[in-house]
Parts: sequence; C-alpha cells; structure tokens
Amino acid sequence: MDPAAAQVLQEIVSGYRDSGVRVFFCRLPSRKTEVWRLMEVTGIVDMIGGPSHFVRSVQEALDLTELEDRMEWESANGEVMGGDGTDEENGPLLRRRGTGGV
Repeated sequence: MDPAAAQVLQEIVSGYRDSGVRVFFCRLPSRKTEVWRLMEVTGIVDMIGGPSHFVRSVQEALDLTELEDRMEWESANGEVMGGDGTDEENGPLLRRRGTGGV
C-alpha cells in the first residue's frame, strides 16, 4: 500500500465510521511494516478504535462486535446482560450472524 492508497482507505473508513459502522481489519501484516505505519500516520488505527480492531480472523471480529454490543447495552441500561445475550424481559439483545440482528 502506498500513501495514496492509504488516503483512499482512510476516506472509506471515515465514511463507514460517520455512518456508525464498526470497522475491523483481519490478517494485517506485522506492526513493523510500512502498511501499519501508513495506517497510523493517516489516523486509521485511532479512527477504528485502536489496535484491538486489527484481528486475526473474521470470527474474532464478529466476537468483538458482540462483546462491544454487550458492553454498550450494559452501559446504556445499567444492567448486566445474561450470558446468552438475552434479558428475560426483552429477549435477544445481540446481533447474531446471519439473522440480520435486532
């Protein structure tokens, strides 16, 4: 990736973040590479939520999304969600893969 491509990627990521979409990157090369440096310099790393949003697999990204959903729900409601992602009164709370979510 060259600086021009990094700038285009930054604009794409910015558009997603402005729309409220979480962004994760999977299987990115080592933090010692030029690709990582460009992502830091352009602000992409901070824009998407820091290094924790660079993961090894799509499954890890999905798991982190569910965890963040759970944390946001608990913060907004002042309650701890059940271990299965439900609350007895309202039913499912987390978006499930392939179901379109709630």
